[in-house]
Amino acid sequence: MKNHSSIHVVGSNGKVILHKSVSRTKLLTTLANIHLRA
Repeated sequence: MKNHSSIHVVGSNGKVILHKSVSRTKLLTTLANIHLRA
């Protein structure tokens, strides 16, 4: 089982907005706290 996951968020312009590696236990908390503009 994986212990870490990588989060990659890319904007509509193709630029990386967020690149983060988080532990499995913190993944849901991290995703819940990401505020993205629509």
